[in-house]
Amino acid sequence: MVGCGVATIILSYDKRVVLGERLAGHSTGSKRRGVGKYGLPGGALEKGETLEECAFREIEEETGLERWKFSGIKQLFAVAHKLGKDASWVTIYVHATLNNPHFSRGLDSDTILKNTEPEKCAGWELVSHINAMSLSDKGLLFGGKDTLKAISSAMMLRG
Repeated sequence: MVGCGVATIILSYDKRVVLGERLAGHSTGSKRRGVGKYGLPGGALEKGETLEECAFREIEEETGLERWKFSGIKQLFAVAHKLGKDASWVTIYVHATLNNPHFSRGLDSDTILKNTEPEKCAGWELVSHINAMSLSDKGLLFGGKDTLKAISSAMMLRG
């Protein structure tokens, strides 16, 4: 079995990234991966969905940010993980670009960035690149160095 998911980098105007503390992890056999770690908005690609459709569906489902607030996505890279003897998972990292600086400035506001799945996430926060590196170093960033690489790539694209 091979599964595929999208992890989305959303940056604020001052280049902080949206991360949420995971309360529920992914089930991989008898293990629950990711509980207590910080992760990007994202999830599994559904049948018949494009990457862009998946990214925007997951963003809205998890943070409440609606599709019209974004001008598009850019695919950064993909990473394949072996989950067991007969299972693999491909994570595709993308950068979602907000179409108006007003929205990215408003990400600090609870009225803009919502925790719409409180059973899965403790809440969303804006994290600086330095703090994301620290989370990765402490083993608290879901996806570890791959997620950190994606965040850095998105920041370089933003300039």
